[in-house]
Amino acid sequence: MGIDGLHYGEIARSLRLVCQGAATLSVDTGPTDTVTVNSNLLFSVGDEVVLADASGAAEEHSVVQLIGLHGVRLDAAVSGAYTVAAQGRLQLAAALRPEVKWVAVGRPEAIPEPARLEFPAVIIAPGTMKQPPDEGSNRAYEQKYTLQVYYVDRYQEGVEADMDALEEAGRLFNLIMADPYLGGTCYHSQVVEFEPSPQAEEKLRSKELPLRVVRMEVLAQRMEMWG
Repeated sequence: MGIDGLHYGEIARSLRLVCQGAATLSVDTGPTDTVTVNSNLLFSVGDEVVLADASGAAEEHSVVQLIGLHGVRLDAAVSGAYTVAAQGRLQLAAALRPEVKWVAVGRPEAIPEPARLEFPAVIIAPGTMKQPPDEGSNRAYEQKYTLQVYYVDRYQEGVEADMDALEEAGRLFNLIMADPYLGGTCYHSQVVEFEPSPQAEEKLRSKELPLRVVRMEVLAQRMEMWG
């Protein structure tokens, strides 16, 4: 088969990392002070960051310079070995990103009894994908992916609790908007809707799950070559 044109998994995985303030390494690290990531737009000069991988190895640095769209120069040479194969990533320090205990891909109503779960959390639900026939060219076609991002926290009474949830969801909004390339998976993305207390929250309450939900709709656009 000559076409491999559906990219939900790739985009959702990158969005999942962005929601954690992280970008994956695209090149294994060497004994230098510069690392290469799929997209460096989450970071700014002066940011405190953590270089880590799936094995649990980690080291702290700060950002000295951004190089093009992929390079990040750190304040000191990398001391460990972080590889693409080991899911190496560069991540904003905890103080610079929303407090999120876990990020999953699925539907909010599929959350099990949350008594043993830590919150706040983020759930990413893939939505529609459109390929407008009047957009593109004789060599490429346009794809528009819609993904729902749900910020979920335990319900607390009061107006202040409402505003605190909106403020934290707003920090998540800022992260998603910071990297329009979504880790290099598309040529443009943005949040196109921000909705407090969406229908998903009502469904969870109907199941007697005391959770507060804020929904964001993300549109990701990419071009695919004709096979």
